[in-house]
Amino acid sequence: MYLKWVGGKTKLADQLLSKFPKEGQISGRYLEPFFGSGAMYFAYRQLLDSPENDLFGDNIFRASSYIFGDTNKHLVNCHRVVQEFPDDFKEWLRYFELCHEESPERFYKDERKLVTRDIELDIDSKAAARFIYINKSCFNGIWRVNKSGEFNVPWNQIETVNLSENKKLEQAHRLLQGCDINLCSYGDIVSRAKEGDFVYLDPPYEPLSESSSFTAYTEDDWTTEDLIHLRSLCNEMDSKGVLWMMSNSTAQKVYDIFDGYTIETVQAHRFVKALKDNEKREKIAETVVTNYRGTE
Repeated sequence: MYLKWVGGKTKLADQLLSKFPKEGQISGRYLEPFFGSGAMYFAYRQLLDSPENDLFGDNIFRASSYIFGDTNKHLVNCHRVVQEFPDDFKEWLRYFELCHEESPERFYKDERKLVTRDIELDIDSKAAARFIYINKSCFNGIWRVNKSGEFNVPWNQIETVNLSENKKLEQAHRLLQGCDINLCSYGDIVSRAKEGDFVYLDPPYEPLSESSSFTAYTEDDWTTEDLIHLRSLCNEMDSKGVLWMMSNSTAQKVYDIFDGYTIETVQAHRFVKALKDNEKREKIAETVVTNYRGTE
């Protein structure tokens, strides 16, 4: 919502929310082990706040509490700072706005060198403001580091950024109140799920082919073996009475590994071709795997 993120679910939110459990199916907590930018959670909360929250027929279930996890410490710090909004946070956001305006490309390149430096994972306002600045100033909001751990995404050529007077940031602050945001593995969050909970899974996507690029979102440390391990965790959740949903690509391995569960498809707009002067968005089919069937 307030961050751009590769594979984010903002444009898919309505399709996915229509497949969420309905009121009466479950009454527990909402967990996200691959939280990312939180786009799915924010869309869910906005739907609950809407006077027309029966958009999908029977009212969507209302979670009793929220537990999130991600392995990116810079991202987790950012969410925690937005959640608490310490007094100096807005000042740092304004600082990055003004410095960028004075010399956009130079300042961006200087800050790009600092965005991945070690931080004490408590509440680091300056690091969070820098993270948001880089996210808004880099090409397509991509988070990418090289083998040395250096952020290497180029500047997006936009000479002004609006960070400190951002309504989406204020809304995110409100919606993150009371949420438990963790720096941890997906397995740690999944292990906390118990009967009556709902878990939304958005792991790195299985590549459609060995040569696929724009249609695959696989990270360097995520393999098919990880997807197989995730399937075993899904089996455990299923046996405990936990409802779960997973987003993924339409790679055959997804169908093979999750055979026996409900697998549907949705249409997503993704960048699928790198062209000389621009990029082209096309609709790409993605899978939605659940251990339940929605009510009609």
